[in-house]
Amino acid sequence: MLCDEKYFQGSFDFLPIVSQVAPQPILCKDFTIDPYQIYLARYYQADACLLMLSVLDDEQYRQLSAVAHSLNMGVLTEVSNEEELERAIALKAKVVGINNRDLRDMSIDLNRTVSWRRVSARMSR
Repeated sequence: MLCDEKYFQGSFDFLPIVSQVAPQPILCKDFTIDPYQIYLARYYQADACLLMLSVLDDEQYRQLSAVAHSLNMGVLTEVSNEEELERAIALKAKVVGINNRDLRDMSIDLNRTVSWRRVSARMSR
């Protein structure tokens, strides 16, 4: 569920509405940079949060991931280039999503995921 108001017209208020009708776990999709956002997501009934390695350094990721896990929330770690994928592996991310959109120019390359197979294969080891 998109929760970012500024860029996506989302809202945390949408989370409990969706959780009432969807049996699946609910992901709070926001530009999460502060632990408060994770507490807010959990308060509004999110089951998981998105942590984007493009906007977080490793220490911020560890801190936010620890907060989410302390609240029994899952973490979707988003990567948008091979360097971030390497970081996700080093950070022992459990669930990784590859953003096929280049956030600098908004172009989409569906071959990105395929071309990273050699790197992503190490995650299953």
